[in-house]
Parts: sequence; C-alpha cells; structure tokens
Amino acid sequence: MKHIILFVFLISSSLTFSQRLSNDEIKEFINQGSSEIDLPFRIPGTGITMVNMSTIARNILYTYEVDSDWMPPENPKQEIINSISKKQKKLYVEQEINLIYNYLRNKGTVMKVLIMSHELGEKTKLTDLGDYVSFKSHPKAKGVNIKLKQPINFELLEGARPNIVSKFNNKENNLVYLIQINHFPYFISRTSISDELSSQSEVESFALEFISSLDAEYVSSKLVEVDQYPTIEIIYDQSIEVAGQKKQMRVVSWVIFYEDKLINLNGFSDGSNFDKNYYAFLNITNSVIFEDQYNNMDNNYVGDYENFEPYVDQFYRELEQSGIAKVRPKKINIRLESLDTSESTYHMHGFSIGFDNDDIIDITINKRSWNTFSKAQKYYLIFHELAHDVLNLDDLDYNNPNEKNIMYPSIHSFKSLSMDDFIDNFNLLLEKYKANENHNSITNPIDTNRVDELKASIEKSKEDDYDVTFKDGVKFNAKSYIETCAKSTGYDLEVSFNYCHCMIINLAENLTLSEFMELNKDIYNNNNNGDSSGAVATKLLLSNEIVMEVSIECLSIYNFDNEITISQDQTSILAENHLSEIKKELGVSAYSNIEKIYDLKAYSECYINKMYKNFTQSEMLNLSESSMKLLEALQESCLEKNKRQ
Repeated sequence: MKHIILFVFLISSSLTFSQRLSNDEIKEFINQGSSEIDLPFRIPGTGITMVNMSTIARNILYTYEVDSDWMPPENPKQEIINSISKKQKKLYVEQEINLIYNYLRNKGTVMKVLIMSHELGEKTKLTDLGDYVSFKSHPKAKGVNIKLKQPINFELLEGARPNIVSKFNNKENNLVYLIQINHFPYFISRTSISDELSSQSEVESFALEFISSLDAEYVSSKLVEVDQYPTIEIIYDQSIEVAGQKKQMRVVSWVIFYEDKLINLNGFSDGSNFDKNYYAFLNITNSVIFEDQYNNMDNNYVGDYENFEPYVDQFYRELEQSGIAKVRPKKINIRLESLDTSESTYHMHGFSIGFDNDDIIDITINKRSWNTFSKAQKYYLIFHELAHDVLNLDDLDYNNPNEKNIMYPSIHSFKSLSMDDFIDNFNLLLEKYKANENHNSITNPIDTNRVDELKASIEKSKEDDYDVTFKDGVKFNAKSYIETCAKSTGYDLEVSFNYCHCMIINLAENLTLSEFMELNKDIYNNNNNGDSSGAVATKLLLSNEIVMEVSIECLSIYNFDNEITISQDQTSILAENHLSEIKKELGVSAYSNIEKIYDLKAYSECYINKMYKNFTQSEMLNLSESSMKLLEALQESCLEKNKRQ
C-alpha cells in the first residue's frame, strides 16, 4: 500500500494571514493555480494523478485518479493533515477554508476526506502571543537585558531610527508596537521614581511634559508596573505622517525608568478601534521580563574588560545632576591588575591613590573581582574608588548600619544587593555630601572678617549720623531711607533697622550714588502707582541681582526668626515670579498643557502663602532635608486644591 503524498498548493505567498479573502478571490487563486499546473498531473511514485482543483464557497476541492493497486491508508485524514505545512494550516484556519479530497477509480469513488478548517488548528486572536524574543545582545538595547513575547499576528521588524530597537507590525489592522530605549542622564531607582510619582497629579504633570514636544493631545495617564518596575502609562492622540499623508492615531506609551535608561514601549492604532487594540498592546507589555533582576550573580564573566570611561562619565553626570561642581582632571588612570598575586594586596578588590589630589584620578581594580562581580557590585566598587579620588571621602567604619553604604570598606557584603540598592545608596551619599557642602556655605555665607567689616561700617555710619559713602566716593545721609525701609518690613524695628542699614551700606559698596538714586526713582514711581511699600520692595528685590545678593548677605547677619507676614500685593508678585521660573524650566508647551489641568495662578499664590506661613526667614535661608519635604507637600496640597474641574 502506497502512502498518500499530496501535491502542495499555497494560495499566495504574498498574502498575510490576517487578510480576509472573499469567496471569489479564493476561486480566482485556485483557477490560477490549476492553469499553472497543467492538469492532469501525475504525482511521481504515488499511484495518484491530480485531475482537478475547484472551489465551492469557502471549500477547496481536490480530485484525484488512483491506480488499480492503490489502497487508502488506515487513517487518511490524519495523514493528510500531517502533510500540510504549518504556514498552510494557519492560512486555512485564519481564512476559514475547508478542504475536500476525492479519490476516484474508473469514475467511482474510492475515498472521500473532508477536513474542516478548525481541525487544522485554532484561529488566533489579536491578543495571542508566541515565543519570547530577547534583545539582550541587540546593539540598540544599550545593555538592557529585556525580553518579551512576540504577538502571533504581528511581524517582527528592525527599527529604522537610532533608538528604536525593534517593532511589531500588523498590516491588516494598521497596528505598530515599538520598543525604544534611550540613555537617561542619571541613575534612578524603583524606590525614587515611586516616591517622585506618589500622586496622580505628579503622574499627570510628567505625562504632559513627556508629550509636550510631540504635537499631541493628552488623553489619560496612570502609574502601573511592568515586571516590578514603576511605569507611567500615557495615552494621547497624535497626527503621524505615513507615506506623505497625515494620519490621526491614538498612542499608548509605557514609560519605564530602568537604572540610567528610559524605555518607551509604544502602541499605535487608529482612534476608532483603539479600545479593542489596546488589549493587544497591553498583552505584549505584560510579557516583558527584565532578566537581570532575577539572576544578578549568574554568568557575570565578561573577560578582561578595561574600558572604564563610561563609568567615569556616569559618575560625573551624577555629580552634575546633584549640583556638585567638580572639575574632571585631564589625567585619568584606571586599570585592571591581578592583585591576588601579591601578598600585600591579596583579596583586595581595588584601591585609589589620587585622594586629596584633584589633578588626577588613579585607581587600580582587581581583575579577578571585576570579572566575577555582578553588575551592581561593579558599580559599587568603581564608584567607591571614584568617591575616594574625586570627592576625597574616607571609608566608613565596619559596623552594621554602614553595610549598604557606598563607602563601606568591605564590598564582600554587596553580593546580594541589586542595582536599585546601589542607586539608592549612591544618591544618599551625594545628598549627604551636598548637605555638608550647603551647611558650610549657608551657615557661613560670608566669612567672619566680612561680617566684622560690615558691622564696623554700620557702627561708623551711626557715629556719623548715618552718613554713607558710595562707590564713587560721594557721601550721602541715609537715615530717612533706613527708617522707611525698616517700617516696610513689618517686623521688630530694631532688627529691621539693622538689616536695612546693612543693606544700604552694602549697596553703597556696589553702586554709585546716581545708580542708587535710579533704584529709588523706581520705588517712587511704583509708590505713585499705588503699590504698597512692601510690594515695591519685593519687586525691587526680584528684579535686581545686586539687591538680591545684598539682601541675602544681610539676612544671614540679621535674621527674622518669626513668622513672615506678607501682603496680597507681595503674594501676587512672588507668585508671578514663581510661575515665571516654572515656565522657564518646563518650556512654554509643557507649561500650557499643565495649565489646562490646574489653575496655576491660584496654585502659586496658595503655595507662596503656605511657604511664608510655615517658615521663618532664617529657615528659608537654610532649608533642611525635612524642610524640603514639607515644601513638596505644600506644593502637592496646593496643586490638588486648584485642579480644574
């Protein structure tokens, strides 16, 4: 008995599985195939001759003549099914095409086999996913070890742009899913991003800023998780040019902060079908796995990798982000050596010899340590040594509270720590370093000699009946000006008098008399316009850099340690200045988008009033970490209060 060997006919290799063929199209393809085969066609070595191919509705009929000695197999249907390729089966299933096989001898039926489309497999849905695709080694992935499942009804393509790793296309439904990975200027951990996006208003603000450069219309946003990483889901409408034509699309973006990378997973769909297509995109996103968080200690060996420049670059970017100004030396020498071979350095992971020398970075790393450490350990090690060399920091003591800190002397304890641990602890180190710097600069904004010099000048002026000598050598009696200034503060007259006297003495050192009189002309003009003296002083302070610097210097000597009361005019001026700074920082487009959600003028006045109610003058000059958190809470409260309905 000879087995059935089928003549395989694929309707069209150019068709995608998701294109819906009409009955007439199926018939046309079959007729075309029949004419190309030149029937009847003898299938060699089978005893079977194909004599006809035809269609009835969505059924394809194959008719065969068989030899006299040909016998049907025991399970003909299964044998036929087994002989059909996966691609053909998928085509028949998606197109709901049934197959009918007639075997004739002397015009009599020997065997008839009917195969329904559902017997060839299940019809796939838009949301169905296939196997995992890893982008670990993809050059555009920038070292991110990410994998996700490929959607069955989408084609995997390479991204054309520098930061587009890959994309999945579904042509029939005009759907695109993009994987985009960009460098982020500094490290951010899962803990810190969760803290920064702890409220819906903060999420919305980020979303609006994110789309501000895209010429897009905001729809919604929320905080979700993708494989344990805090993620902002943003939905927006965007006009996109395709083949020279503008198309209005609805886009869902999942923005993931991953260490020092910004991962953006984008799904594009036409707006009318977005609600249905959203779940196809969501299924892909929910399949994402960041493998490094699960196998930190596995397969770490990378060979004698000696390019430390990216680590140094990152270190200085982190310093810059934290507001720590350090000049990068021209001479940087970081090298791998086999420290285990020397008794004096045995089991030493690294050391630096550039401590207290800002002209050089000189670090040695143990080759064995570097080649066996996890990613987090590598960062702990190199940033520990850079902190010695650049920030001149000493090792911490060997005690339990210090174990996770960057400057803990034994890196052996970092085995079980993750990149999030490293990022959080490095940020903590920079915060403490910055706080120490700020303490020194704020507590002593001017040196003792300068304070003594100013106080001596004030006392001499008092002895001379408040005469003040200006920069051009001209003497001027400032008593009436000092008295007017003191009354405008609204505080204790003695403290206010000393502060205002300090201000005029200091201004006299920086200005000529004519320049000082020009300032006063502005004051008189504003007074004539109906502004209060406090409002005039506030405007002057905010508009003139010299006046602002002088004011801060004098406030550091004569602090107002009671609650500050400001007028409505002053509140409005300060609020306007506050909003101007926000607009400068965000840009006009992002600012306009945020203004659609919040009444920013009312928010700013609310914030200014609460700030002055909760802080004294001296506290505002020397903000602690807890004070900063209180300020953030005040901002949040005022945003929520002034959200547009």
